[in-house]
Amino acid sequence: MRLARRVLAALLVVVALGASGLVCERVAARGRYAVAYSTYGAGPGGARGLFLLAESLGRRPQRWAEDFGRLPERAVLVALGGCELLAARAVSRAEQAWLAGWVERGGVLVVAGAHDYLAPSLGVTLARPTGACEPRAGLLGAIARAERDAGAVGESPDAGVPSPLAIARDPVAAVAAAVEQDPLPEAVPARGVGGPLVGFARLPLRDPVRVELHDPVHTEVLLRFDDERVAGALVRRGRGAVVALASSSPLLNRELRAGEGGVLFARLLRAFPEARPVVFDEYHLGVGERRSVVRYLSDFGGAALLVQLLLVVGFVLWRRGARFGGAQRPVPLPPAGTASYVAGIASLYARAGAPGAAAGILARRALARIAAHHRLPSPAPDALAEALAARGRRTEADAVRRLAALAVVTVGGDAALVARAQEIDAACAAALGPAEGS
Repeated sequence: MRLARRVLAALLVVVALGASGLVCERVAARGRYAVAYSTYGAGPGGARGLFLLAESLGRRPQRWAEDFGRLPERAVLVALGGCELLAARAVSRAEQAWLAGWVERGGVLVVAGAHDYLAPSLGVTLARPTGACEPRAGLLGAIARAERDAGAVGESPDAGVPSPLAIARDPVAAVAAAVEQDPLPEAVPARGVGGPLVGFARLPLRDPVRVELHDPVHTEVLLRFDDERVAGALVRRGRGAVVALASSSPLLNRELRAGEGGVLFARLLRAFPEARPVVFDEYHLGVGERRSVVRYLSDFGGAALLVQLLLVVGFVLWRRGARFGGAQRPVPLPPAGTASYVAGIASLYARAGAPGAAAGILARRALARIAAHHRLPSPAPDALAEALAARGRRTEADAVRRLAALAVVTVGGDAALVARAQEIDAACAAALGPAEGS
């Protein structure tokens, strides 16, 4: 029984993994869960067909998943948009400045249906009236349809919900059918009147925006509606150009072939043969991560400024941590006062009560000082006197002998001790004389 349970559990795990892999494979193949207008999407509202068309034309297409700080020079940037997906990221002012400079240097910008994408400084803008964009397909269409159904009288609560049998047969197709029930908006025909789009007698555009021209001198009208409104325009800016189309519906998978969107895109690319590669903007559709602060500063030239700031901070720290001038030695403390020393020694001698012993100590201390002054090893009076006499210093030798005599003569009374100290000082001064070798 235990073995059977293990085998059954293993079979269930294998079946679950296989079913999961099959679902993932079908979802990846269909691209149903990619956002609308994305070149990752292989569903009706995606633009994978446009990506493959650019690849077949040899234009080396790329998917751009970051902002416009590092766009390749002299390339074609394609931005698609419309009512099926509101822009996940708005084009910032810094990006508009980057985009304008990029076009001036030779870039070609193709914007189809993406309103609020172009700045007036580029010479053309796309505008859509508030409330005019009602989504009919995709996830936004499903949400709008649910709101309408909630307010409808007599509407069945299960309207639009796929059956369990349909989900079991093909869950991906059932979900796709549920979110794409509403018919597409009616196509508004446009005709080619200039530039590379001459010859289009009827180009269907769905949910078109209003094309507003701000630089008529450098603008060439490409498409017009039957009522003579502008449906597409080409604006020359520096060495580059901006192409604005009122709708992106011909370039999506569902109409790329039937609506002649492939021919339109191929003509636009052939009009700019020097602009390579073709870059599809996925960043403003929600793909990719936002830029880090370090990369933002580096794109603005902040790296050089940061290096200069670090050099200034390092110099300030170095100067504040280093001495100006040479090292200074600590100043020695002044010696204790002579008066206090004499007073202390006198008090010790007074307490001893032996003036003769005190006089002997003074005499021996004087002899030791004389020996050190003349660099002689022994302070003994006889040896010291002989050494001085041998050097020809007879006056110093006589002073040493006088000190030796004073050391053994007894002293009686304090007054006699003071007189004896004066005699010892005089003899010591005579015995010191000039130092040897000086």
